[in-house]
Amino acid sequence: MPGKCIATCLTLVYSLFSFSCEAQKMIISNIAVVDVVNGTITNNQHILIDGKKIVKVSANRIRRKGCLMINGKGKFIMPGLADMHAHLPNADEQHFKKEEYLFLFVANGVTTIRSMRGYSDQLTWRDSITQSKWIGPNLLLGSPVVYDEDSVFNRDKWVEFINLHAAKYDFIKYLHCRSTQNFDSICNLLPSSTMISGHCPPGGIEQAIKRKMRSVEHIEFIIDALKEDSLSFKRKIQGLATGDLFFCPDLYWYYITFDQYDLATLNKKDYIKYVTKTERERWTQELGQYYRSDVQKNYAQFLKDKSDNSYWLQSVKRHLKWMSMQGVQLLISPAAGYYNVPGFSMYDEILLFKDAGLTNAEILKCATYNAAVCMKQEDSWGTVFENKRADMIILNKNPLTDISALRSIYGVFYNGKYISNISIKKKLKQIEEDNK
Repeated sequence: MPGKCIATCLTLVYSLFSFSCEAQKMIISNIAVVDVVNGTITNNQHILIDGKKIVKVSANRIRRKGCLMINGKGKFIMPGLADMHAHLPNADEQHFKKEEYLFLFVANGVTTIRSMRGYSDQLTWRDSITQSKWIGPNLLLGSPVVYDEDSVFNRDKWVEFINLHAAKYDFIKYLHCRSTQNFDSICNLLPSSTMISGHCPPGGIEQAIKRKMRSVEHIEFIIDALKEDSLSFKRKIQGLATGDLFFCPDLYWYYITFDQYDLATLNKKDYIKYVTKTERERWTQELGQYYRSDVQKNYAQFLKDKSDNSYWLQSVKRHLKWMSMQGVQLLISPAAGYYNVPGFSMYDEILLFKDAGLTNAEILKCATYNAAVCMKQEDSWGTVFENKRADMIILNKNPLTDISALRSIYGVFYNGKYISNISIKKKLKQIEEDNK
């Protein structure tokens, strides 16, 4: 009886008040588990968490001494989201304070981010988060970029590059090669266990498949394929679907880059208040200068380019659902750049996927399980199962019936910690005040 009393009291305490703590041993009772693979709900589940690990998921009530309790009645739990094309703050871009940048992801239920522009200091970031020295999502790090402009392949240079980076980073980030031959030669030097991801190579999607790239980013190669005949486009998409190759379109980035949002609309976004004053001023100044100077020099050309870009962007969106139905494995990220705010812009990208016709179930799978499979880590995270990483979001609404449920966060488990929505709001308010 005393043990039951203590458990009841703890349940009451952690249901009524905000808190942020080490997860240690926690029990979530009577919660609905979202199966992101099959798009189904399993009601009245009980979950035991020990630090960073899901120990047990059961239809039967779990009793353990010394566990903190969360009453999950009427709530839903799903794996944390994965942003698969982030750029971490550095001297050239993303001028966010480190702690704020990482927290904004967690505040939006993003518990894993894949960095697509590697720098050596990011290794310290990853280690510090893994060792719980810093608060933040799990980091998947791409290497410094492969950028090759040599007319003749320089084998020694790329052997040195691979020896220096392959073992330290989670994958090799490809940006550009002058020739198909040089890209092939670089890939031939990679250890068999080393993944390479990034832009579509000079030989197109066929070369990406042949060289066993893990993912391709951006939509230019899709637009190029659409400009060809329909049979060629379908053939390339079918190759993408069967080639064990993932695709991250980064639609939100293109909406900004292709001038589909005006500056006034972007500045009205509510989450801009969480961006550092320095970065806000840089965005406004640089884009303002672009509109005042470059655009005005040839306004007619600007309008034509904007219209053309809109046509191709909408065409990509119209085909995204079809691509998913063909078996193309999609990833989700808003990428990084002007008016891209960590975590918040991930939801903007999700809404664009929704507008493209993907179901809520398909979107959730893309944002969780697909990301884990892409990194060959599906045995460790991406679903709510025993012995997997306890990176999860508790929601007040069912995301399978309403994608806006992703904005109804009750709490987030990340990297062995738990934070409630009330604590998230308090921290966001602090960030807002600090950046006025």
